[in-house]
Amino acid sequence: MPRYVPIMVDCEGLPIVVIGGGRIAARKSKPLIEAGAVLTIISPKLCEELEQRHASGAFRWVKRPYRIGDIAEAGAGLVYACTNEKTANLEAAAEAKSLNIPVNVATSAEQGSFISPNVIRRGDLVISVSASGAGPAASRRIAEDLESVFGPEYERYVSFLRTVRERVKAAVEDADKRRLLLGKLAELDILEQIRAGRFSPWTEEQIDEWIVKG
Repeated sequence: MPRYVPIMVDCEGLPIVVIGGGRIAARKSKPLIEAGAVLTIISPKLCEELEQRHASGAFRWVKRPYRIGDIAEAGAGLVYACTNEKTANLEAAAEAKSLNIPVNVATSAEQGSFISPNVIRRGDLVISVSASGAGPAASRRIAEDLESVFGPEYERYVSFLRTVRERVKAAVEDADKRRLLLGKLAELDILEQIRAGRFSPWTEEQIDEWIVKG
């Protein structure tokens, strides 16, 4: 069993190829489109969900089955092989691997070089859950459990952290002082204030005052 290393990929402007046009391809492509990937889908047909996205101009559609050479031609940075034909998926995986391009294989995870975890999003907070391919259903259940732990309040909380952190980085030149302030930032009871309905976003003046007191 592979020992996967979790990473976060900036897909903005990244050419990505999805092979297949069914339900799995739709599920895999949705976060890629939202992340700003330059998406190409290769498939003779599209499911209704993908047809709607294509109509809005979300991706380029190559209306035919995958052919060896398509991945190289697209200049892909990532590949998802999502057809219901194992042979086609394995051919795509082989091409991607020959080009040192990471590939996800829906029909046989071990034939790919990366897997897609279950994801919980609360604004900038991203939590991923995976059982390394051993139990997809269990991963989904764990993710569902975590959704109740990390509620919508975390979106406001992480947004606050980002705002203050960016102000600290812009206003404080001394690296040691920045480290100290950011450590104190994590100790503030802002999350509890949000949960209690007592939190109001800090103004720039309030942030500067906190930095000075820091």
